[in-house]
Amino acid sequence: GSLVAFIYNRCDLVLGQSKAFYDGIALYCTDKTKIKYFPSWSESVFAGSATLPVQEIEKHQGVFKILFAGNVGDAQDFPAILSAAGLLKKKQLQVKFFIVGDGRAFEWVKSEISKKDLQDYVYLMGRHPLETMPSFYASVDALLVTLQESPVFAMTIPGKVQSYMAAGKPILTMLSGEGSRIIEEAECGYTAKSSDYEQLTNNIIAMSELKQNELVKLGGNAKRYAKTEFDRDTLITQLENWFVELEQKSINQSSKGSPL
Repeated sequence: GSLVAFIYNRCDLVLGQSKAFYDGIALYCTDKTKIKYFPSWSESVFAGSATLPVQEIEKHQGVFKILFAGNVGDAQDFPAILSAAGLLKKKQLQVKFFIVGDGRAFEWVKSEISKKDLQDYVYLMGRHPLETMPSFYASVDALLVTLQESPVFAMTIPGKVQSYMAAGKPILTMLSGEGSRIIEEAECGYTAKSSDYEQLTNNIIAMSELKQNELVKLGGNAKRYAKTEFDRDTLITQLENWFVELEQKSINQSSKGSPL
């Protein structure tokens, strides 16, 4: 704590990746006006509209398609995702998860899919280049973001939230804290707390029953929010403006303190 306070109080600007960081930073920062909200931006590749359908996904007709893109690891809580898939299977609903990515839990997930006979509900697609992601996003009905319960995770906006929103698709969450709060604020999807696979399942069912124009509206809300809150140029301009303000403040203070 002493070291953190030493650092914060000798900086002119302290940036928090989410609004949830403010109170924690403020505990160690004497001048609260230094603290600014500065989220990660969404990369421009995800906002593109010219995409080709992914045939591996397109061939699955008559199902509600959900994409999970990113790291396949312990933090992403795949046991809960598979539990949701199991509930959907029991209800005999036409829903399918497409998992794009790789990670330390990949082989375990692959084994569990086989063990629980979930091949018709969870489809592993492996790793693909970043520039192909817009095509994957465009080929599904909704995008899924999940994280295990953790105080740190709850304070963080997962990077994929920005890219998901920029893609203009409805979003499903299974995570607590800022990530879900952003989705609720943007009115662009349905949220569930970390590991709450039953609520996730209910949300999937509810979303799958929406009409196409309702899904388009959710996606439009996501894209508008991303443009307002996570646009790269806007954020960099804001950062530059803060630098200019600090420079001007420094000049004014030097001027007042200099001898006549």
